Amino acid sequence: MRLLKKSIRTVGGFALLGIGVIGGFIPVLQGWVFILAGLALLAVDYHWARRIKQWALAKFQRRRKPDPDRPPQ
Repeated sequence: MRLLKKSIRTVGGFALLGIGVIGGFIPVLQGWVFILAGLALLAVDYHWARRIKQWALAKFQRRRKPDPDRPPQ
């Protein structure tokens, strides 16, 4: 049962990553949403995906914080 769950997460995660990459070239799809969802699935079982997901979320959070040195527009 555990192997089945891991297999489903792996296939689903790579499928979402593939859709995300395709979505990067098609303006209608938001590719980054699918990439983050795929990384979230893969991060359960794979360390490399966990590191990439943490990096992407940290970068996203830094962009959302206002810079105190920058004047408001």
